[in-house]
Order: sequence, then C-alpha cells, then structure tokens
Amino acid sequence: MTITMLCNRGRRARQAACHAVLLTMVFGAVSPLAAAQTLRVGVYHNPPKLFTDDQGQLRGVLGELLTAMALKEQWQLESVPCDFQQCLTLLEQDDIDLLPDLAWSEERAQRFAFHAEPVMHSWSQLYQPSDSRVEAILDLEQQRVAVVEGSIQQSYLMTVTQRFDIDVMWLPVDSFAAGFQAVALGDADLVASNHLFGDWRANDYGLRETPIIFQPSRLFYAASPGLDAHILERIDATLVEWKNDAASTYYETLSAWRAHSLPAPLAPRWLYGGWVAC
Repeated sequence: MTITMLCNRGRRARQAACHAVLLTMVFGAVSPLAAAQTLRVGVYHNPPKLFTDDQGQLRGVLGELLTAMALKEQWQLESVPCDFQQCLTLLEQDDIDLLPDLAWSEERAQRFAFHAEPVMHSWSQLYQPSDSRVEAILDLEQQRVAVVEGSIQQSYLMTVTQRFDIDVMWLPVDSFAAGFQAVALGDADLVASNHLFGDWRANDYGLRETPIIFQPSRLFYAASPGLDAHILERIDATLVEWKNDAASTYYETLSAWRAHSLPAPLAPRWLYGGWVAC
C-alpha cells in the first residue's frame, strides 16, 4: 500500500500530516530558503575590534556586531582562526566567506567584495617607548619600525618613507600585539597600529602615542569574490538601520568596548585634507 493510499484512508488530521510528509519527500526536509546559511569567518587577533574567546566565539566590536547580524538574519557563523596575511589569502581563494575589520583600498577592491556602508572609522598612529622623542616622519631615519605584514600601515609607511628617502628598518610581525611586544622588548623602536588597539593597550606595554597620525580608514566586512551579493546587501541594510537608532545594538556594542563611535567619521577633520587609500 502506498503512502498516498494511507493518507486517503485516515482522519482529516492524519491526512494533513501525511500530506506534509509527502511534501517533505518531494521538496526536501528543509526549504533552501529556510535553511540557515553557514558563513565562514576569518578571525585574526586584533582586540578590541576582533578576536575569539576560549569557546571560539567571535568577540570584539566587529565580531559581536557580526554575531548580532547573524542572529537577526539566521546565519550560522563558523570561526576560522588565521593570522592577518593568511586571512587575506583564504578570503581571496574563497576558503572563507567574510573577513571583519578590513580597511578599504583600491587594491583590495580588486581582490575582494565590499559592502557600501562602513562598519566604523579608524586611523593609524605610531607608538613609541615613553622615553623616546619621535615627532615627525623624518624622525624615522634609522629607526626600527614594527608593522603587521600585509597591512595598510605597512604599505603606506613604506611609500611615504621611500618618497622622502628615509632609511627605515622594517620589522614585519603577524599582529599588532606582536609589534607592541617587540618594542617593549627592545627589538623595535616604534610600532604602527590602528588607534583603537594602540589607545587600548599602549600603556600595558609601556608605550605612548607619537604625533604621527595617518590614514583615516573605513572598516568593512570584506567578502570573498564568490559570496552571494545578498549577504552584503543585508549587512548594509542592518548597519544603516542600526546607525539610525541611538538605542540599537550598534551603539550598545561600541559603548561596551568604549569605542564611542559616532555616525560621522571618528578621525579629526584636519586629517581628511590628506586622505589616502586605506
């Protein structure tokens, strides 16, 4: 006896249940539209913006905002730990879907997909030991500068110092924390960092900021070239919605991490006269 015949012989409730089973057999157990989409997220250690906790959950400003978006959109997030340069490679090769906390540049726009609305704004700064007196780019002559390999800080500083024929000894590192540690141990004289990490941790390493501020930047969730464009559209829509609501998850998260971001760019207005790709 077929399932169809069984359905036709029972009561109305049983018939309805049987017909539901038939639909499941025809169209699958779960509609593809209803199934939660899994997104592989590259995570490099860059607190307070991005890192993972002991359970592998996304933390930091951009990590927690993405987690809130995933809950709203019914996405499943799979954390993929990697150092910064490895994360870029994995993203370009479609081995991860998203990389939070990536500054936009023309070169990166050729390799990755970006949504339109920045998650937040930042800028870069050089940090030095408390007894050092580096005050301008020209003071970098014969200095050992720690920079994250593949970062916008590295590319920008190398370009500027070459332009002014400044001889700098570069120390590539795989994270801002490693760069700060190198200066604290005496292996480097200065370290380049975004101001969020620098202001958060400089004192812990016995360092202080220099007056050298550069590269106002817009931070995004960069996507692999093959990611469905609808994901980026939803990220944009959510960011715009949150930024228009002073009581939203966006501002709650920023406040919790003491980022105090506003819808307007965070960087001082005078910096934008010398805007460069970031």
